[in-house]
Amino acid sequence: MATAGKISTFTYDNAVVHIREGALGDGLGAKVWMVAHMLCLELASNRGLVAGQRVLELGSGCGVCGLAAAALGAGHVVLTDVEGPVLRNLRTCMHLNHKAEGNIATSAVAATAAAEVPAAAGAQELPSDCELFDEAEEVEDFDDMMADMMAVDGCGRKQTAHRSRAAAAAAADPAGTSPGMTQHHPQQQPLPGGVDDESAWEVGNTAVRVLDWAESRLLLDSGVALEQLAAPPAADAADAGGDVKNSVAAGPGGIAGGCEADMPPGVPVWERFPVIIGSEVMYEKVHAELVAAVVKHRLAPGGCAVLQCAVRELKVFEHFVRECRRRALRYRSRQLDPVSVFAPGRTGGGDGGGGCCSFEGILGRADEYEGGVLLMAIDHEDSPCLEWYRDDWEAV
Repeated sequence: MATAGKISTFTYDNAVVHIREGALGDGLGAKVWMVAHMLCLELASNRGLVAGQRVLELGSGCGVCGLAAAALGAGHVVLTDVEGPVLRNLRTCMHLNHKAEGNIATSAVAATAAAEVPAAAGAQELPSDCELFDEAEEVEDFDDMMADMMAVDGCGRKQTAHRSRAAAAAAADPAGTSPGMTQHHPQQQPLPGGVDDESAWEVGNTAVRVLDWAESRLLLDSGVALEQLAAPPAADAADAGGDVKNSVAAGPGGIAGGCEADMPPGVPVWERFPVIIGSEVMYEKVHAELVAAVVKHRLAPGGCAVLQCAVRELKVFEHFVRECRRRALRYRSRQLDPVSVFAPGRTGGGDGGGGCCSFEGILGRADEYEGGVLLMAIDHEDSPCLEWYRDDWEAV
């Protein structure tokens, strides 16, 4: 609960991601879970999986995996979830990362310009401090000013007092909550090009969309052939009829959007992706059915889906295997040991220096979950991915 609104920075093999966690009451997606870091490290160690690709992240939550994919060179990343508070916090995280990229680019330009200034210019008389700051306003509390600049909740309202307390807490605990991972409160700057609209659901190479997995199950069970799904002409889109192909994703958010205010658009029913990623997307048997359906619907022919989950109940994942077969999906997996993944010195790590954060298993034990941690590879049986980034998957 104490980490709500706290901004953390994580680095995965030089790919930097800034995350603001929401309140736990907003749902499980409001927090960053350790398995998400494991998937980020997997992506960082295999950049070719996402480089230049259109990527869909399922159940994004705070978006750490999708934002890591964007930082690792993905062509376009669509971050998705279904709960309003989680989606609005996800939008905040998206803008945090875009601003950070803009600040880095601005700094690089400034450094280049400074290097090109002729030496003679350095000899010119410089203005005094009095001349520079004669008309400047006095800042009485720098910490409050910084907190006010950064404190924007999902609906765009300022939370100065809350953010000031968060800044004070961060100062008291500079190490953050994740061992070996950097955390700080970056100063937000206007977006490049004069754009600073934090209400936008798309910026740079990243977009936030609402996606209800039940829509995919409805579509598949209706008997619609996926091959029939295609982007409708612009003129026809507004006149879409009442058939299931068009109604499933109709309106902002489709089924999931409902009447809730300030929600992102839904993912068009015809849109499919060459790469799908997701972490901690299955907790119950019904999730196994829904995830299999959404992967079948949204994965493009020849594409690949990579999911990583802690196996709390083996029966859930056994059911997922059966559902994949029922949907004509090929399922393979491999067990991962959290201790080895988070071992210091692991190649492609997350501490910014080539190593990885030290971590003694999940919740202190590598065997905390019944089935450990699974990394799963899914593609279409009739149009499989021909170039998987690794060849050590185990068939089931």
